[in-house]
Amino acid sequence: MLGLGAEVMVALVGLWAMFLRPLLMNYTGDMVEVMVSQIRELISRSRSRSRSSSRRPFSRAI
Repeated sequence: MLGLGAEVMVALVGLWAMFLRPLLMNYTGDMVEVMVSQIRELISRSRSRSRSSSRRPFSRAI
């Protein structure tokens, strides 16, 4: 038989596996999705800026 402390620990690990772990996985997936969209937005902004500056190469010098 397990001691009371070990039984409580097993119960907590079981609850974590049933409830918290799927929630954390969903949260992680959402955060990755947000980060990817932000990175894509930054890349598209930098590309559009470089395209506009390449059209007017001497505009900054004036």
